[in-house]
Amino acid sequence: MWLMSQLTADHKNIAEFRRLNSKAFQKDCTQPTGFLREASLTGGEAPVVAIDGLRFKANASKASLMNAKQLAKAQERTAKRVAEYRAQLDKADREGTHDPDAAQIRKAPEWLKTRAAALEKAKAELDAGKTRVGLTDPDCVMLVKNGTAVVGYNLQQAVDAQHKLIVAYEVSTKHNDHASLQPMTTQAKDALRAESLTVVCDTGYANGTQSEVCKKRNITPVVPQPEAPNTRHAEGYTKAQFNYDKPTDTWRCPAGALLTLFKRDHAKRMDYYHTKACATCAQKAQCTQAKQRTIARSWHAEATERAGARTKADPKLMRLRSATAEHPFGNLKAILEGGFLLRTLP
Repeated sequence: MWLMSQLTADHKNIAEFRRLNSKAFQKDCTQPTGFLREASLTGGEAPVVAIDGLRFKANASKASLMNAKQLAKAQERTAKRVAEYRAQLDKADREGTHDPDAAQIRKAPEWLKTRAAALEKAKAELDAGKTRVGLTDPDCVMLVKNGTAVVGYNLQQAVDAQHKLIVAYEVSTKHNDHASLQPMTTQAKDALRAESLTVVCDTGYANGTQSEVCKKRNITPVVPQPEAPNTRHAEGYTKAQFNYDKPTDTWRCPAGALLTLFKRDHAKRMDYYHTKACATCAQKAQCTQAKQRTIARSWHAEATERAGARTKADPKLMRLRSATAEHPFGNLKAILEGGFLLRTLP
């Protein structure tokens, strides 16, 4: 029927079909991965996968993602426009005019009523704890990186290094890649049905807790260790200039003083170290502007350090990551130049 009448589905039909069949679409997307694995185009005896993330624009504008202050202003504008339209309707009724625009004027309050209801619903979500609410796409978030903001989603992908083919993906609302290492590596390992897996990522994926989970699942993460900044003195000694001694659980500062444990934070799973020598230290001005220097160490720091050491032991792996993970994103940007065409998560 459609072919004979040359009918085509519009955007609304396609979007609704996708919404009603989202689980089936997700299942279908895994079938090509199985075919590639059976054809020996992915995986192999020692598979290597590169993982990367990209902020991808949603089908929504920045103005549609509002915080409490912006929402209050929008409600005020809507109420003002409702009052203006009602005044125009009253004037038209009194004068008995039949302006061509009168029909449009009578329809406008219905649209404003719908708008007011949407704003009221958004206000309820903000009152429930959300910091921002999307009116066009309720699932999208504001993603900020290097001073630029994008209303969209965090698109994660795992790419097999053998033929640069995507084996796993995830669209999420996470604001960075820090918590994506373990979920993406597990998904990639399951997709390849591999007994072991080597995964290369950039610094954003450095996560000691998740690196330990990967090790238990026979996944070897290769992730550069980020350099911890000196938050109290931008030009002072960095944490990398302090040496940690595991047997004594102490740190040695550049001036030679010993920093010992003084606090354990079970919520953050962090240990904190300091020394009383800061008070009389001749190099204090080069180290900190605070009363004394404090060094923090995660309970999972060793896993982060092991993942970082692998990047130094084999620098080729990081070049392989760039050549493997970034190319598919370049194609996606070219194909979907304006961002995602559909709205909301499945």
